[in-house]
Amino acid sequence: MSAISAERKEREAILKTYWDERRRTARERMLSFAELGEADRKRGHLPALPPLEILNFTDLLGRAWGWDSLMPCSSLHYWLQYKKYLHDYYDHNISKVNDDLNLNGDDGNGLAALADSCIMMEHELESMMMRRPKVSNDRELSLSCKITRCAHEISKMKCSDFPAAAVALKCITKEADLMCQLLVCGCTASALIFCGRIREHALSFMTLKGPEHVAAAATMMGATKEANLICELLKNGLDGHGSELLWSKTIRDGALRAMIKISDEYSAEDSTMGSIVEKNVSGESDDKNCSKDELVQDDNVKETEKINQKIKEDGVEGNYLDKSVEQMMERQDGRMVD
Repeated sequence: MSAISAERKEREAILKTYWDERRRTARERMLSFAELGEADRKRGHLPALPPLEILNFTDLLGRAWGWDSLMPCSSLHYWLQYKKYLHDYYDHNISKVNDDLNLNGDDGNGLAALADSCIMMEHELESMMMRRPKVSNDRELSLSCKITRCAHEISKMKCSDFPAAAVALKCITKEADLMCQLLVCGCTASALIFCGRIREHALSFMTLKGPEHVAAAATMMGATKEANLICELLKNGLDGHGSELLWSKTIRDGALRAMIKISDEYSAEDSTMGSIVEKNVSGESDDKNCSKDELVQDDNVKETEKINQKIKEDGVEGNYLDKSVEQMMERQDGRMVD
């Protein structure tokens, strides 16, 4: 027993020394990512994804990644720091979101205009899904109906009543637009699932109030920005934009992971609009039933390098960019993947 105890103490001492050294050199290590990110942007390249440890150094984060795109939540190990980052991301981008000329949620009738745009897009999506019964499913059609009903109700409210409502409507509308584009590309049913999951969470976030709405809004803003980019790529052609497409997928994967975590922490049922959400959303999102083992993974440099390497690879894989879109991209790039 004494030998085992001594061996255990030795291992603990080694680990303590290791982590003490990691903490001591943390800023120096993160500085290298800041310098790399700055160099990449100067060359017109997308920056490499820094490890989430950089969230402890906000000044370096801005240099390494910037504030235009949401940094993916690749792990929940740094969730408290990431949640603070979501607030910072929101502060850096909310003015630009509110100044969107197409969907302005700040004027007197802004919320009603956003709701009308959302309803129109839902009708278009429902029509397209009905014309393609092989790829449509009852869940997506039912969700679209719930969104339409909720949009009608939320249009009667003021933006100040539900501060996340405008961002949620924009997010839902753009996801529907992306789904329509994917249907045009001849996608399979699986290609719509990812967008549907984001839409479910955005609908549940619509009536969040208080400080908790900020983190939820930030995830929706980040997902919407990437959905808009993907829509433009699908409309105008993917030639030469494979890395951008894969980055958008990575960012949206991380945004959804954060949405799931926020959904675990907060519920819209405490808001005064809770009854409307309860009527329009049947039960909790399936995402809330995901086990922690599925959501939580160790956050380390190796995981970040894996993501960065994936972006560099020729093959395209993803939850919502299925084989039909992949093949279109491959044809335009003049290559095919075995």
